[in-house]
Amino acid sequence: MPLLTESNLLSGKAIVIMGVSGAGKSESLISGKTVVLSCSALQKQYREIFRSADCNYHHGSFNSAVKFVLLDAKAEVLAERLDKRAAEGKPFHAGKAVAISVGIDDSEAICKVDATLNPQALVNAIKTLIFRPRKPIAL
Repeated sequence: MPLLTESNLLSGKAIVIMGVSGAGKSESLISGKTVVLSCSALQKQYREIFRSADCNYHHGSFNSAVKFVLLDAKAEVLAERLDKRAAEGKPFHAGKAVAISVGIDDSEAICKVDATLNPQALVNAIKTLIFRPRKPIAL
């Protein structure tokens, strides 16, 4: 997994693709100057650790160069994928991963993408969400 460095964050964005086992994190890409990591990052404290790699980040503000994308899927889809992995002898985190409630606070502004999309559609959706122009916020 690539390391987050100050130069990485200053030259682009760091994007953390997150989700439970079976969500599709292993389809993540590393491209250009943007660092893309794949990690479950299901606990807020872990996301805070990633955000703190941004030297301008103020703890708890959720305003960071590190962006998170949740690969979101229904429990049935995740269970089917995990069953397939098990049948193929591929590793995954066993247990109650499918039943985990991610518990994301809306204030974290974590993007959600449908985990059932094909890999290219996932990439396109993530690019749109992360790199789209932002409207100024009226104060």
